[in-house]
Amino acid sequence: MLESKKNIIKCINVSKQFGYFFALKNVSFEIQENIIFGIAGANGAGKTTLIKILCGLLSPTFGKIVIDGLNYGDHPNIIKRNIGITTDESFLYEELTLYENLKYYGNLHLLFEKEKLRRKIKEFAMKFNLVDWIHEPIGNLSHGMKQKVELIRSLIHEPSIL
Repeated sequence: MLESKKNIIKCINVSKQFGYFFALKNVSFEIQENIIFGIAGANGAGKTTLIKILCGLLSPTFGKIVIDGLNYGDHPNIIKRNIGITTDESFLYEELTLYENLKYYGNLHLLFEKEKLRRKIKEFAMKFNLVDWIHEPIGNLSHGMKQKVELIRSLIHEPSIL
């Protein structure tokens, strides 16, 4: 017997309008849990707009988004806590150390007591081979190391969607 997987993301007729221009028009899809899903399209097709809507950085003009069974419009803060995102832009503070950056983002989510957050940061630093750099300012790290820290930043709060 096949198990049916739960839809973790459901996008229903989502449109985004800027003035008279539609960046997205009636986009609908479903993503099941434990699935890797990609969005592809030409320049200007609305990929970034769609991602920003899914992450709560933009609101759709029309349509509905349901994440993990919750309507985004009704529960935006709960949903945002369950999403981790890494983009090509850096959200790290160059003058803060690797540890300070991750502590800052961990505290933003208000999910962990101090000791658990400290332990999680050290565990991630070990997994990503960054232990020797944990007290180094982000500005002194290589581009590749910064990308690792960005990925840790998006995972530190244990999101259900990355």
